Amino acid sequence: MKPLIVVHRHKGFLLLEVLVGIAVFAIFLSSVGLTLLYGQEETIRSGDRIRASYLSERGIDIARAVRDTSFAGLTSGVHGYRLSPAGIWTFSGSSVTSTGTYTTSVTVSSLKSDWVRIDSRTAWKHGYNRSGSVLVTTDLTNWRTTQTVGNWSTLTTEGTYTNAGTPTFVDLALYSGSYVFAASRTLNGLYVLDTRTISDPILVASSFSLGYGAWDTAVRGNVLYVATDDPTQEIRAYNIGTPSALSAASLIGSYNLPGSARARSLAIRGDTLYVGASTSATAGEYEFIALQVTPAGGFTLLGTIDDDGTTVSRIALSGTAAYLASSLDTGELRVVNIESGSSLTLMGGYNLTDRTLDGLSIAISGTSALLGTDKGSNIQESVLFDLRYGGVPTSPGPWYHEGSGSVIGMDIEPSRCYGFIAAQSGRKALQVFNIRNKTTLAELTTYTSTTGLGRSVLYDMRRDRVILATDRSVIIFSPGAVTGTCP
Repeated sequence: MKPLIVVHRHKGFLLLEVLVGIAVFAIFLSSVGLTLLYGQEETIRSGDRIRASYLSERGIDIARAVRDTSFAGLTSGVHGYRLSPAGIWTFSGSSVTSTGTYTTSVTVSSLKSDWVRIDSRTAWKHGYNRSGSVLVTTDLTNWRTTQTVGNWSTLTTEGTYTNAGTPTFVDLALYSGSYVFAASRTLNGLYVLDTRTISDPILVASSFSLGYGAWDTAVRGNVLYVATDDPTQEIRAYNIGTPSALSAASLIGSYNLPGSARARSLAIRGDTLYVGASTSATAGEYEFIALQVTPAGGFTLLGTIDDDGTTVSRIALSGTAAYLASSLDTGELRVVNIESGSSLTLMGGYNLTDRTLDGLSIAISGTSALLGTDKGSNIQESVLFDLRYGGVPTSPGPWYHEGSGSVIGMDIEPSRCYGFIAAQSGRKALQVFNIRNKTTLAELTTYTSTTGLGRSVLYDMRRDRVILATDRSVIIFSPGAVTGTCP
């Protein structure tokens, strides 16, 4: 007798498997769809911000155009703008709408009779999830106002900030006419001084630290760019709209140069930031870089120059050229054509045949350029060039002035009577000399530091003051009474 085999058929089980499979597949499709949708939304949001940044920058440029037509046109209040039939930008209404969805308003706030603050804000709202705004701020002055220059043949110490440590200050930048940003080689990296009361500079944002040493700074609008020792964030961008509140949260963007911690110098014009780097023989590690920047902290690579053997210590801009203080023995002064940021061209360099010392600093005003080099025996460390013909300097010149130490900081006041030197020396940490009298470049006065070597110098055109940085101090000087003549 055969055994009885009983087979149980669970007809409902197969149906359950099908339902579970469909559910899992639906979840998978939903996840993929949501991921794609989210990515698309983020791309759209990014596009919103880029367009708003452009429109806010445009508002700033239009305010400049109004200023250039007539400073009186910068009336306090909230404005829109329009292009008149004569092709002149004027304020009109309280806002302007672009492409139907972006609204820009330009707010003018009077700071002094010849000084205003411009806030250009663009806002958008696309449904419930896509809304926001971008604010760009800058200060404008009446460039037609005649500024008097005191007699810098004499110096008076007006205000001093001295640090208890040795931060080794290496660069100074001025923001909003009264806040000084001092870059330092210590881990703090950056110090902020409120100098609204010149006689009493006050350290603000005292808890802020870069965490790395800094080399150079540049300011545009309410953004501060810092060249740092950070191997992965050599260039940092900070929002400094409220300098006293500077913190790690103020970081709005960064850029990593090829190589490690190579950034040395910065200069900015418009929306192009120029970066000088330490020399490298490695392919792709360029010595001069042009970056397009945005008020929101964005960076886009525009162009590069590979100039092996050159460490670019400082950059000065004039016309369509960038002049570089270079370590190259056969070209202490290098010149780059920057007419197109995306197509930089090395024009060549000027070789100081009496030395093989590094170019360390540079300053330009009008057609006058000052180059500072390392100290050497039987040489004069400050060199004056005539740039009237543009490009690489030719005759007449150059002319020379004794620096009394390595000249690592320089500036020129706009009338081109006075040149200022920060020398790596204590005895003549600050020197003032006459750059109009090219036959002598006569030294007019000096300052002996008790707080370290001279490191950087900045001429404050608006207040007619000179700011010197030493190893430990930031010192503000005032001149003698106005004489109306150049000594």
